[in-house]
Amino acid sequence: MKDSESLSVYLARLFDIMNQMKSYGEDLSRERVVQKWLISLPRSYDPICSMIEHSKDLETLEVQEVVASLKSFELILDRHAEDSTERAFASLNVGGKNPTGGGNSGNQKSQKNWKSKGKK
Repeated sequence: MKDSESLSVYLARLFDIMNQMKSYGEDLSRERVVQKWLISLPRSYDPICSMIEHSKDLETLEVQEVVASLKSFELILDRHAEDSTERAFASLNVGGKNPTGGGNSGNQKSQKNWKSKGKK
């Protein structure tokens, strides 16, 4: 999976490859398909891949269950990425504007008090 590629696009590409392989007579077990999918995902998917590998029986696991788990995890990754971006931009307004519209006048005032006490 490419970094710029969404999971849906990647899975569609994998299904196409699987269908081509089947049309050539290749026998693909569910276990083999799931294992190949899990090892082909980027590192950001390692937690869900590890969970699937250790808590599920890959021989009986349905491909659609894996797809559902991966898509749910992708939503979590996307939500965290959006939240961190929003938080990064929100942090730019930490000083913010004074409600009176004075900009940094609060900072200048505290600096003036600090200097007037003779502290260095």
